[in-house]
Amino acid sequence: MRYRFLLAAVLVAAPALAQDRGAAALGSLVEGLGTSARVLVIGAHPDDDDTPLLAFLARGRHVRVAYLSLTRGEGGLNLVGGETGEALGVVRTAETLAARDVDGAEQYFTRAYDFGPSKSGDDARAHWGALEGTDALLDDVVKIVRAFRPHVIVTLYDGSPLDGNGQHQEAGRLAREAFARAAEGKQSGGRTWAAHALYRVVRPGEPDSAGTVRLDAGEFSPLLGRTYAEVAAEARARHRTQGGAARGPLGASWIALRLVASRDSGDTGEVDTVAAAKGARTFFAGVDTTLARLRRPAGSAAMTAAMDSLAPAIAAVRAAYRPEDPSRAVVPLALLTKLAARAAALAGVTSGGAVYDPDVARSLEDVWRRAHDALVLASGVAIEATAERETVAHATVADSSDTLRVRVAAYDRGRWPVRVDLAIMAGGAKGRVVPEVMLQPDSVWRDSVADVVRSVTQPWWRFAGREGDLYSFNVDGRSEREMQESTEAGALRVMMRLNVAGTDFSLYTPIVYRSPEPSRVAERPVAAVPGLVVRFDHAVELARAGVPLARPVRLTVTSGYATPRDVDVTLEAPPGLRVDSVTRRVALSPGATAVVPFVISGTPRAGRFVLKASAASGLDKFGWGAGIVTADVMPPQRLYFPAWSNVVAMDVALPARPYVGYVSSVNDGVPLLLSQLGIPVTQLDPSQLAMPTGDLSLFSAIVIAPRAYDTAPVLLSANTRLLDYARRGGTVVVQQGQAAMEQPGVLPFPIALGRPPRLVTDEASPVRVLDAAARVLAAPNRIVDRDFEDWVQDRAAFVPASFDPRWRAPLEVGDPGESPTRGALLVAPYGRGTYVYTTLSLQRQLAAGVPGAARLLVNLLGARSVVGPRQ
Repeated sequence: MRYRFLLAAVLVAAPALAQDRGAAALGSLVEGLGTSARVLVIGAHPDDDDTPLLAFLARGRHVRVAYLSLTRGEGGLNLVGGETGEALGVVRTAETLAARDVDGAEQYFTRAYDFGPSKSGDDARAHWGALEGTDALLDDVVKIVRAFRPHVIVTLYDGSPLDGNGQHQEAGRLAREAFARAAEGKQSGGRTWAAHALYRVVRPGEPDSAGTVRLDAGEFSPLLGRTYAEVAAEARARHRTQGGAARGPLGASWIALRLVASRDSGDTGEVDTVAAAKGARTFFAGVDTTLARLRRPAGSAAMTAAMDSLAPAIAAVRAAYRPEDPSRAVVPLALLTKLAARAAALAGVTSGGAVYDPDVARSLEDVWRRAHDALVLASGVAIEATAERETVAHATVADSSDTLRVRVAAYDRGRWPVRVDLAIMAGGAKGRVVPEVMLQPDSVWRDSVADVVRSVTQPWWRFAGREGDLYSFNVDGRSEREMQESTEAGALRVMMRLNVAGTDFSLYTPIVYRSPEPSRVAERPVAAVPGLVVRFDHAVELARAGVPLARPVRLTVTSGYATPRDVDVTLEAPPGLRVDSVTRRVALSPGATAVVPFVISGTPRAGRFVLKASAASGLDKFGWGAGIVTADVMPPQRLYFPAWSNVVAMDVALPARPYVGYVSSVNDGVPLLLSQLGIPVTQLDPSQLAMPTGDLSLFSAIVIAPRAYDTAPVLLSANTRLLDYARRGGTVVVQQGQAAMEQPGVLPFPIALGRPPRLVTDEASPVRVLDAAARVLAAPNRIVDRDFEDWVQDRAAFVPASFDPRWRAPLEVGDPGESPTRGALLVAPYGRGTYVYTTLSLQRQLAAGVPGAARLLVNLLGARSVVGPRQ
């Protein structure tokens, strides 16, 4: 019983992944039973992952390998949906886990928020260290190194400007620092750990040199029926938001790694960079990757006996295993699982003079994990947990009336009897049954459990919030998969304790709701939700300062309760604005949604104000809004945020008789924001714009959203109409594009992008007016320095490096320490009209309610009336 107690504390088996089933999965586990090596790969973003390296090590060499991404990619592109910021981070986290399901690696993240493009490691370090100091992320990386205990660390970057993105540079620096400091005890969190070697992935085109190791990911796996490079390409394709799909090579595919630093096998202190310069022999040079490394001469007699029992037990498993009849391996696997559990428990004992060895302890946990997972697959046992609804209201101090009832089942699909000892809702206090029944082959046991739920289900890293560019949770060394399945994430799961061939083991399964859709099988995890959520239609509302306002505001309130409720919905207005009715009551049936209309009125002064909403039932009052994020790679995810809306009143004058035609990009809120300022907007479909129908002369200006030419190629077919519209007297405002903008004839006059593209990543970078007489900076709003204050994330992207002299460039902008560029705003007369091309991040700034960006865009919309003949 003592060993069972210890294992419950330190050994938690991960559930088998969807891709890890059948003979291939079981055969891989059996092959890897004698491997004890661990490798940690470190990068900055989810799609930085080197999937060929991960797949080769995990699938090909059965190494326990993990990828550590500093960020969740919140500041990256989204080529398939409208999610940005934290919502995009949720999608990219799911994509990354889906990639790990394919390549076989594990996944870790730090607290870093991807704040967008960066040019230097110093800039990235300043962002991430602004609140807690420059070592904040180093602490995180060191904790993960000490928890995972890799024998080899691989960095994807070296910390130099050759890495490109500043976040890449900082990832390279942190990998080097963590390799050294994890062994020194200077950072908090966990026992010290000295990895044996640090490698860097060699860049394409970089010549081999001393210390370079080459691995062939093009090696063919008979077990998988593919090369590891093909597996890697399938994993890479999971990064759909980044356009990761590509066919894997069928032949040789070499990975080059350069040794940066190493330690002698018995050394846990100084880093030997001299040896690194002389060159490594093989990837694991100096590391015995078998279980023989774990046998310590000075160990206790019990520990020595436990270690000596493993090799013959593994040999017995391999001798018994048959792909066509895995049940033959059940008995030896059950024995190995028990022996590995005993050895792992003994490795955690420090009494009686025993010395704790972190390598032995972690490696024996890995042996137990593989034996356990192999036993589950060989036995053919499966469990499931289902509920009749998709959500349950979490319990509060005032109301714990909602109980989730779950049907549980265990299936014996193998050839050995399985005993069911316990079924319990993980994290629950009452939801358990103790059947102690023997399940015969080809039979099923069913029962039900019920309990209240205490925590709300949501992406776990958002529970503690975020300050600046760091999330506020504590890194404790658990992997992303472990965290997502934890009670901290509000994950609703059922655990069953089972026994086969005299060995206990535990299985976890999510509680799912199966939608009764006749055309397909729809299965979604059950989520715990607040009793009530209330949200605004818009997070930002723009208004003109000094102009009387009477604006409808809609609140959508949703009940998570299982019983009908009377709900009081309240809208609080800031000073200077009034609400037609502060509180309104609605009756909601279980799970129902209602739209509650209000009207705010007044004459706002310039500034930013907050509207706050809440919904109450009985003694419970909720002030949270919710949004649901969906993607192919994950079930629906609920994101919770304060039920607030920002009203930004700004001093902005409008051009005479504006009427804007707008070609949107994904998740583009600019048309609505312009209409809130009093500018009529009609959204134009690119495919319809390409047809020679409709009178474009009705519009005072036509606006093309950022990247529209790249995401909607049909727009190229409409380009002749747009140029003709400008030639006849219209105003065309095209916002930032990429390669399409260099194609001849797309813009009226040519531009050339830099290689690499010119970015202005500092949102506070100085902006200088070059032409004070430029009318686009003077009418109808005089653009001054304060109009460039409080911008977010960046100034401009893909700024032209050169342009035709017929363009006017009225301002210049550049990051500190760099020469400024004049290409961020280009204006040119074209026939009787005006053409504007700007790479300033106006769309992002309007979405954040930045007044200066709105004033500048309004000026551009009125450019037809203010750009005269060239002087």
